[in-house]
Amino acid sequence: MNIFINPADDRLRAGWRLLFQFVLMFILIIIGHFLMSGIENRTWTIFSQGIMVTLSIWISSKVFDRRELSEYGLKTDRRWWQDLAFGTIAGFLALTAIFVTFYASGWVRVTGTGWERASAAGFILPFFLYFLLMVVVGFYEELLTRGYQIKNIAEGLHIGPISPAWALIIASVGTSLIFSLLHAANPNVSTAGLINIALVGLVFAFSYLYTNRLAIAIGIHFSWNFTMGAIYGLPVSGIRFRESILQTRVTGPELWTGGKFGPEGGIVGFFGLVFLLVLTLAYLKYRDGALRIQTGITDPPVGTV
Repeated sequence: MNIFINPADDRLRAGWRLLFQFVLMFILIIIGHFLMSGIENRTWTIFSQGIMVTLSIWISSKVFDRRELSEYGLKTDRRWWQDLAFGTIAGFLALTAIFVTFYASGWVRVTGTGWERASAAGFILPFFLYFLLMVVVGFYEELLTRGYQIKNIAEGLHIGPISPAWALIIASVGTSLIFSLLHAANPNVSTAGLINIALVGLVFAFSYLYTNRLAIAIGIHFSWNFTMGAIYGLPVSGIRFRESILQTRVTGPELWTGGKFGPEGGIVGFFGLVFLLVLTLAYLKYRDGALRIQTGITDPPVGTV
């Protein structure tokens, strides 16, 4: 047996594809940091990281996977854009529900607005850059952990008695844990926060499994972060954005609010995720009439079998 090449489709086996993509991504991120040396700005560092991660996946798709980048849930059509719009609205509604709960419970105080502490230019430019940053983060993190990793892990697991559906479910759980661990070094991280982030990952993953599109996940991911940080001034996975529309101070119990890590670290945030999951499943059920895992995600690229 050839441990490197799968004779069924004449490609590298899934495990090697994942390993080589990771190594390539690591090298490109280091190059990006080297090119950005001397620029002490977290925003530009994340932009650079997003570009390098996306570049590593594009190269890997051509060289190792032998498929188009669009096959990782990025085949855009009318339904794709509808899903993106839904995800964006759903993320906003979920965070608004969380903020309203905080406010009604007396757990958050609005202390002012972002433009009160800076000139118009001093507020608008950082706000716009943060918007772009959240778009980039939502795109590249979903492309990596949902699009690339779920597809390849599921392809590798789809052997013997493991059906395509179960391979995708197992891959979704695994990538959600990876997604959580990517946030383990964030400021003020907590065990509850990492658990909730893993659950967020599952919500994103199942939206992909039921549609074979990353649109809902990208929309929710962007909107969840942007609404939390730029509109309501709450910490996003432990990181606070100073030029938010509302300047707020969380005073409620950390168990419920997540404290300095943000809503993702608290019980209210958990219920926000449940609301988000129900909303997403209801949308898909209403639109498609049935919830079916798209097992074609595990199919090899056309022309390799």
